[in-house]
Amino acid sequence: MKRSVSVTVVAVLSLLGSLLTLAIGSLMAIALVITGKSNPALKEPFAVAGMLVGMFFLIVPAIWGLATSLGLFRLKRWARLSILVFSVLLVLMGVFSAPMLLLIPLPQAPEADPQVTTYIRFGLAGFYALLAAIGIWWFILFTRRSVREQFGVYPSMVAVPIDSVDFRPPKRPISITVIAWLMIVGAAFAPFNFWLHPPIPFMWAMLSGLPAALYTGFHALLAVYVGIGLLRLKPLCRTIAIYLYSFFALNSFVFYTAPGRDARIHALMNWGPAFLPHPDFHLPTAIFLMFSLVGLGFVFVLIYFLVTSKPAFEDAPGNPASL
Repeated sequence: MKRSVSVTVVAVLSLLGSLLTLAIGSLMAIALVITGKSNPALKEPFAVAGMLVGMFFLIVPAIWGLATSLGLFRLKRWARLSILVFSVLLVLMGVFSAPMLLLIPLPQAPEADPQVTTYIRFGLAGFYALLAAIGIWWFILFTRRSVREQFGVYPSMVAVPIDSVDFRPPKRPISITVIAWLMIVGAAFAPFNFWLHPPIPFMWAMLSGLPAALYTGFHALLAVYVGIGLLRLKPLCRTIAIYLYSFFALNSFVFYTAPGRDARIHALMNWGPAFLPHPDFHLPTAIFLMFSLVGLGFVFVLIYFLVTSKPAFEDAPGNPASL
């Protein structure tokens, strides 16, 4: 089937954005190699590690985006799923980052012009809001029937080569695919927690040290297991995912409502890696409660999709309910 203009535009935008991101990451790598020994700011090991982390968060998504762009040009089904996962990540990034930039004061040098800082704040917030809008556009576009048909999903009664489409109806809902990959991708960042040692909110306490590392490792392994199980439509993994997200919701509710909330929020807000400055922020608790409500809303949406997708798991080949 012929590729539509809208899919071509998204593929081009994704390709250009990925190339730009890859260029920035590559320039950081070149700068680290050329000036690493002569730059006083890079004498500390943690500073070099910070640059390596920054390059990772640029280069890896860029390679992912390049592969997805090429897949979109060729109307590969996996590329459509990939861009849907990408769109959800863009929405999450924009929804949380844009309000945070508007509400949390930016560090300001004494000689800096406050008006310039305000322009920077609104410019960055607008950029992240644009990312969220792009993510919403992509998600809506690639879930439309006409676009699904281009990738061989639910083909309409038109004259197309019989070997170019898959007439089998997709057995796994797209929502489950997105949730599964979000869990797997999220688990891939666990090594950074082992390195940075951030505090982990746990009910009315804050985990640190060995308990935090054990919690992070267990959650990462469980997320990979459940994510792969969701892709394979295993009913047990769907049940575990529901309980896991329900625990996240309960954990967030207790953390933000139990006695000692202000002290926990202040400690969490003012944590930072050892190689970065730690400005002392004093922000109204209502700001964090607002972000908590947004996060809870997202978790409840995931739970809703998991609950309503039960028939797909029951009908999957090899499951007891389908025999």
